[in-house]
Amino acid sequence: MSVPLPPPAGRATPPDCPRARCAARCLRAGALLAAVSAVLLTLVALEWGPLVSLDRSVADVLHRVAVGQPGLTRAARVLTDWVWSPTAMRAALLAVGAWLVWRRELPLALWAAATAALGTVLQQGLKAAVDRPRPHWPDPVDSARYAAFPSGHALTATVVCGLLVWLLALHGTRSTW
Repeated sequence: MSVPLPPPAGRATPPDCPRARCAARCLRAGALLAAVSAVLLTLVALEWGPLVSLDRSVADVLHRVAVGQPGLTRAARVLTDWVWSPTAMRAALLAVGAWLVWRRELPLALWAAATAALGTVLQQGLKAAVDRPRPHWPDPVDSARYAAFPSGHALTATVVCGLLVWLLALHGTRSTW
């Protein structure tokens, strides 16, 4: 019985490698999500009537709930301002980047940092290009100065959490996690 030898240095990763399977799944999921995001971006930029109407009705309902439930609104503000804030998300990624550097995985740490930076540049560029105003109410529960779409909180959390899940899968975390 012979023992298979590892591939020579410089050769591609074998297709049965967990990292290759993880990368392939991530690429397929990323392509699908990018296509859906492109369609949504186009519909928002074109101010497609049914989407604008749906958005306004959801915003109105959520605003009424926020005004009527101050405790719930305070809890949402804590989550928004502290837990899911772009700063908290970037701090989590910075900690993971430091861990990767400590493990001597500098290329992976740099790749994660570059991906997060690209996400921020993309979000700011899309905000400037679409320039979608935020809704206005006579009794606002919060305020923000920047355009409404895409959400900096949502995009940053998506990029960072996506990177964290990918890094966990890449490092062999059980699928149950």
